[in-house]
Amino acid sequence: MRSGFLKSILVLALVLVAIPAVVQARAVHYFPCDDCHRAGADPLSVTTNLCLDCHNTTSGSKMLNDSTMASATGRFQPGDASNAFGNNPAPGLQTSHNWAAPDTNPAAGAGAPSERYFYGRQGFSTGMVACSRCHDPHGDNVQNPQLLKLPPSRGYTAEDMCLDCHSSWNISNHGQESHPLNVDLATAAGNEPTKYNATPDNSGGNGNVTLVNGKVSCSSCHGVHWVDSDASTPDVQGSVGAGDGKLLKHDGAANETMSSSICTTCHKYSGHAPNSQQLGCLVCHSGHNYDPNGNPNIFLLRKQVTVDTTAIKAGGSANDVVTLDYTTYPPLPNYDNGGGNGSLCLSCHDLPIGHDPAAVCADCHAHDNQQGSFGAGCGSCHGYAPSENAPGDTTPGGYAKSTQTGNDYSASGVFKDESATPHAAHANGGTGYSFGCQNCHGDGSGQLGSADHDAGSFQQVLDKGVGTLPALTTNGGALTPNYATAGNGTCSAVYCHSNGAPRGGTTQTVSVTWAGQAGSIIGQPGECQQCHGNDSATMGTKGNTATHSAHLSRFSCNVCHRDTAASATALAAGATTGAHVNGAKDVVFDDTYNLGAATLGTGTYTSAPGTCAVYCHSNGKGTNATPDWDVAGSGACGTCHQVNASGDTGAALSGAHAKHVFDAAGPQLNCSDCHGAGADTGSHSGHINGGIDAPAQTACNTCHGANSGGTGYDAEPVWTDANSVSCETCHLGLQAVVNGKTAPAKDAFVASGHGSVASFNTAHPESCAACHDTSGGKHFDGITGDPQLTGGATAGDAFCQTCHTTKTVHYANSANAGGTSTDANSCAYCHEPHGEGVGAGFDAMVLSSVGPAGNKAPTT
Repeated sequence: MRSGFLKSILVLALVLVAIPAVVQARAVHYFPCDDCHRAGADPLSVTTNLCLDCHNTTSGSKMLNDSTMASATGRFQPGDASNAFGNNPAPGLQTSHNWAAPDTNPAAGAGAPSERYFYGRQGFSTGMVACSRCHDPHGDNVQNPQLLKLPPSRGYTAEDMCLDCHSSWNISNHGQESHPLNVDLATAAGNEPTKYNATPDNSGGNGNVTLVNGKVSCSSCHGVHWVDSDASTPDVQGSVGAGDGKLLKHDGAANETMSSSICTTCHKYSGHAPNSQQLGCLVCHSGHNYDPNGNPNIFLLRKQVTVDTTAIKAGGSANDVVTLDYTTYPPLPNYDNGGGNGSLCLSCHDLPIGHDPAAVCADCHAHDNQQGSFGAGCGSCHGYAPSENAPGDTTPGGYAKSTQTGNDYSASGVFKDESATPHAAHANGGTGYSFGCQNCHGDGSGQLGSADHDAGSFQQVLDKGVGTLPALTTNGGALTPNYATAGNGTCSAVYCHSNGAPRGGTTQTVSVTWAGQAGSIIGQPGECQQCHGNDSATMGTKGNTATHSAHLSRFSCNVCHRDTAASATALAAGATTGAHVNGAKDVVFDDTYNLGAATLGTGTYTSAPGTCAVYCHSNGKGTNATPDWDVAGSGACGTCHQVNASGDTGAALSGAHAKHVFDAAGPQLNCSDCHGAGADTGSHSGHINGGIDAPAQTACNTCHGANSGGTGYDAEPVWTDANSVSCETCHLGLQAVVNGKTAPAKDAFVASGHGSVASFNTAHPESCAACHDTSGGKHFDGITGDPQLTGGATAGDAFCQTCHTTKTVHYANSANAGGTSTDANSCAYCHEPHGEGVGAGFDAMVLSSVGPAGNKAPTT
């Protein structure tokens, strides 16, 4: 057995000797293993990366295993690694792909590669972007000088390496999230030669945009190392400048001009904005446009752009941050996203004065327009609007003279001096209006490019036969506007010259003359009165409702129409380009309006039901009513204040109001009794003045028998304290006078009458209500001498006997002839229940003078 084993070894040795030696290329990294495989080495760091030991720009040469010296060819500094996604703690030139970052980053379209070859046997760089993820440190440079990890026998290329990690951006769509790949540029240019170049145009610099097999791919625009997004420098080691980390092979956002941009190497683009301010492609677009919410814009539009909007938007700024929302494909008309955002263009631009708001921007302004985004303008043939008595083809603001057809308004036979017409007042903005041509000329003759535009008649005004007039002009079709061409020209039945179709009223229009009428309306004293009326008298003759007139007897137009009117005779600043003649009832309250004691404050108007909620219709203490403009009764007193015992919706009245106004047992006063003349209808002084105008305290004194500064029964009543008044307040001390009736004086009631606390009767003292009925309609009934005794008793003795035992009758003296005493068959002959007239020292409320004849009571 041992002999057999030795034979086998000998045969194996002979076989090994017989096999020719395989010649292998020397490894690039031909130095001791422990130079790299050592404790503390960090291949996953930007700044202390193991590879930078040799590939740093300051590293020297290194001795190889064969004792020869060699130097690294690719040299870097830690700051060279891109910081486009915040993965370089100390960014510098940023001209290389980052070599120490997570391999999954949706914002970079990056994910873990699917090719197993990129993980290695040990999976050391799994989850990370590292030098060894793309390069094989043990490779040779004969077949693969860059030591790329190209899987053998599969035709794998460097392009495939990019696409494996950035596979989510390997798409071909309408520019959503990433630039389309695998586009055959020559084919695209053949189909749309005005949009694309057949091959990349890198002329005029050091740009190096290339195709991959004739198609657009990752490396068409991006490099991996020594790339600075600047075509002024060659993309080679040692020549690049500071980059932006995007690794573009031509001018990027920071360096692009209209003649040199990475986009315009393939795309033909004439420029956006005037020549002196043209924007580069990358201001609005990006090569990749990740949206974490999963709703990226189409055409690679950025979600936010920073542009100078000072000249194109009201309230614009030099560094205006504008949000773009444009995710719908195919594009909707006027680049509207379908969400009511008004269009993509209007994110940055306001419509020019007089521009048709329904026009599609791209019809006149497009990327492939030979004059950039600005084609021929309306002002090429006539003013916009005409305002000069000179031909518009040579004079800005002049009358119409076509550069296309030669049509000349001055030779038309209907010419009118444009310097004296109100054309400018209608369309040139400023203190005038900003209507578009279509408002008077319709969407046919008034729109550039239509068949009826530049037709030569110059009389296509308010003519529905040559184009539909907008709803504003016709009041939604309710009016049939007309322009009479004879003489000076007359416009009639136009909403713009009407009373505004008042709610609940009758639409009335005013006919106006065209020729020679420049400056005849705007800014003139009768500007408002001509169409609307401007006070309670003239409003009534202009088709307005009585509700309007009721308001104008006290308030001016601007109180409720702040954005439209400055007063009853003048428009508010900016109204001609905003709230006036816009087809809407613009009710905006002037919260700063001085009512007298305070300002009006915030109010609201709801147009659908026609209701408002504002201080003028409130209880004066913050509770607003919502009167309906269409229902006159909804603005009555009871809507805001409770002025009737029932049926009112207004807030309950405060303090003793209910007792004075509603209580059937009270005086049932009218508002004017305390608040002065006109208070019953709300027309009194101090009403709706922003304050609480309570009557002076002295107004209460007469009715309550009180004195200013009085005490006791003559003390002034407290409005919110019911206990501050009683029967004694009116009947003791100073007597009350109510509705012309003076309260009976009962000053002795407490001292000598039933109210006395010194009575021998334990049931005393009694209250007034124990004997008198003060229920509804009895106390303040205006009848003098009616005591309204409780229980309805009419016989004095019977009433007294409700509490007292049977009386002892004092009969007339009949025992002696000639006796003259009176029958004392009534309690009241001798007693006075209120103590009035009781003799000094007498008890039992015995009068000092009794009986009808005035006979004296006994002195003892």
